Amino acid sequence: MADPSMKKEYRGTDGTVGFIYCWDSTNKNVGAGEQETTGIDEGKRIEYAIRFFRPMKNTGKSNFLITSKGEKVTTLAWTFDSPSKFPMSLLSPIFKRMLGKDLEKGLGNLKEILEGN
Repeated sequence: MADPSMKKEYRGTDGTVGFIYCWDSTNKNVGAGEQETTGIDEGKRIEYAIRFFRPMKNTGKSNFLITSKGEKVTTLAWTFDSPSKFPMSLLSPIFKRMLGKDLEKGLGNLKEILEGN
């Protein structure tokens, strides 16, 4: 959403292990990278690897934990782990906060679409 004109590429079948979403943007806040689905436990968990190429190289593991709270209510928890060596390890909390804010916006948009608002 930060760069509507960024280049996007999709490899594999969405919703399956091995699917890869790639992005490439000239916007320094977006950069370039890819996200690969690495595990799916239907209705409970989606695991993925996220690789950032630009503006800085880094790789992380993340997942969504999905919990049904009723017929029309689902909660989602997000985890992100990015082992980094010093001095990059000092930026990890900032990096997680930035990713979390973007993820929260995207999930809010998805919620509006699903609820028909």
